[in-house]
Amino acid sequence: MRYEIGKADSMRGVSRILVFTIALAYPVSLLAAPQAQSAPADTASTQNWTIDQVVTDTVSDAWHQGGETEAGFFAIVKTMAQFAAQKRNVALPDSRDAGRRMGQYIKQQARLDHQQLLYPIVDKAVRLVGTPVATDTSAAPPAPKQ
Repeated sequence: MRYEIGKADSMRGVSRILVFTIALAYPVSLLAAPQAQSAPADTASTQNWTIDQVVTDTVSDAWHQGGETEAGFFAIVKTMAQFAAQKRNVALPDSRDAGRRMGQYIKQQARLDHQQLLYPIVDKAVRLVGTPVATDTSAAPPAPKQ
């Protein structure tokens, strides 16, 4: 019986995840650049996560690790998005539309299975809205002639 109560509480907490994703409709640039915060509300939502701390989180794990708050969950998604954008060599656009699309995609995918890994969802969202970063090829040495 105790397990059932804990599971019910867990599912209620996970359902709150879906509510937070509306907050992801903010410009995607908020994900790309660290923001200064005023007085911290709690340590879970203001903690600076490293990718090593969050990369293996499921949707449910990230919600709990983020202190079961929108701000905490968003901080984890932000860490993942920054990492994915860097690895994919893309820039996240500074627009509400891109943020809305990214948030909707994450919300849609998170609803499918709360026990799935969150990083692949965020990575796919970054690929959907990110724009390729131009690389400077002038510094590259010419290819050797054969």
